[in-house]
Amino acid sequence: MTRRTLEVLREVLSDDAEFLPLDNDEQELWALNPLKVLDALDLDRSTYWHTKPTLFVRDYVFKDDVIGDAAVFHLPPEQRVVGGVYVTERFVAEVEKHHLTGLTFKHLWG
Repeated sequence: MTRRTLEVLREVLSDDAEFLPLDNDEQELWALNPLKVLDALDLDRSTYWHTKPTLFVRDYVFKDDVIGDAAVFHLPPEQRVVGGVYVTERFVAEVEKHHLTGLTFKHLWG
């Protein structure tokens, strides 16, 4: 991500992720590394199939009380899911508010 994106997202992600500088001679860029690991997927209510070690989820149901105010998170390693970085409406709202580009979102729950 660019410096502008970093500055915009730093406040909303301060407790949920770290920003790692990338080695790039052309411009300053950072990678986003989500730090929160939440056991938030409700396996009893989600529709999925399991091919060890990966979980393939068709219909996600998350535990809102576990997600709380997190903006970005991973699921625990035992729930290794394809596409395993999740963002909440809080994150999406910041991206849209500041007209950040280069991101696409797929609505999974809520």
